Amino acid sequence: MEKNNDFNSMSKNEAIKVIIKGKNSHMWTVFFVLTFMLFSMSNVSAGSPKNIKNTNINDQAFTVSWVTDAEEVGEIRYGTDPDNITIIAYDDRGASVSDDTHHVTIGGLVSETVYYYDIVSGEVTYDNGGSHYSVSTGPTLALPASDTIYGKVYKSDGSTPAEGAIVYVTVTDNNGAGSSGNSQVLSGLVDSDGWWNVNIGPIRTGDLSSYYAYSASGDSVVIDAQGAVDGGASQTVDTDSDTPAPTLINEVNCFTEEINENWNLLSTNIAFSVTEKFSDGSSFASVWKWANNNWAVYLPGEETAGEYATSKGFAVLTTINPGEGFWVNCLSGQTITLSGIAETGGLSLTQGWNLVGLKASQGTTIDALISGKEANIISIWKWVDNAWAVYLPGEADGGASYADSKGFTLLEEINPGEGFWVNASTSVTLD
Repeated sequence: MEKNNDFNSMSKNEAIKVIIKGKNSHMWTVFFVLTFMLFSMSNVSAGSPKNIKNTNINDQAFTVSWVTDAEEVGEIRYGTDPDNITIIAYDDRGASVSDDTHHVTIGGLVSETVYYYDIVSGEVTYDNGGSHYSVSTGPTLALPASDTIYGKVYKSDGSTPAEGAIVYVTVTDNNGAGSSGNSQVLSGLVDSDGWWNVNIGPIRTGDLSSYYAYSASGDSVVIDAQGAVDGGASQTVDTDSDTPAPTLINEVNCFTEEINENWNLLSTNIAFSVTEKFSDGSSFASVWKWANNNWAVYLPGEETAGEYATSKGFAVLTTINPGEGFWVNCLSGQTITLSGIAETGGLSLTQGWNLVGLKASQGTTIDALISGKEANIISIWKWVDNAWAVYLPGEADGGASYADSKGFTLLEEINPGEGFWVNASTSVTLD
């Protein structure tokens, strides 16, 4: 990758050109131009479902969960015909339950079948932009032995049961035996005494084709608690330490982002309004994100909000969503604090360039991030200490030789808060 030598010194009125060259099979060439400048804009929409997850998928059922900023009644409308979604499923706690966490299990389904659904939260129906959400049930498998894990979750005071919090469970290979990578995600609710339990005996592989083989000791169980406005918590325990798992204490989500002078490539797992956090024109020159194959930009110093974006055919940037990467051109070192509902889960990539960030509280190695998906990824790039770090899955050395020849570093890990580019050969989800 060749970098404009003046990248670090560019003003907000200059263009940034980043030319990425690599190999296609053995020699690919990719060129993309990042053009940066001025703008301004609006607010985060409140109340819409956040952290939407499909869990507990088997041959006969699946669960849809989400959280909201305020307490409201939620339900799922589903069916096998996207033009006829009429069957209703209610929250596992009852049809009239009003809460900021929502956990709806749909049962009595047919194996290996696509089901379409809409989320009804409060008085609004969310249909994924008109295309509906969808889940495919798995094949029928012989029932395995049960293996119920359990634990407790408290609110931030350490003593109040986090009733209604959603607990997500994933098993991860840690010893090289049995299944590799990550399992599917299972979930359950915290009861009035703070207890949760999830049967991981029938946990499946990510593609649902078989049961996930894990060891009684030596593999890892990732446990995430999501209490919406009450915050969340996460821990990873050995498979021999999950009955019970150590008690979790939810923390109200609060994330501090350190922003250095010049260009920063960042991300967040908490949605926020760009105009609220970057409105100071004396501290920030511009904020940019890449979405739908186009730039969206915010310029706090712009006299007429959106004028520059409109003139260039860009979108007006108003919101950064969980899992999105974004560039900030900072005029002096700053710190911003974000609070709200943190999302967790995988990253859905489209073919081509994607600017993303982890929806997780812990970092990951590149090998773990793309495990099993290497063939779908052409390259991954991160901006570190005013220089590029790169990983090329198609190279035997991961791109180490290429990086060294260009004065880059080999990209080995991604941490929360860091944005990164992924060039994908096909649409793929990174778990």
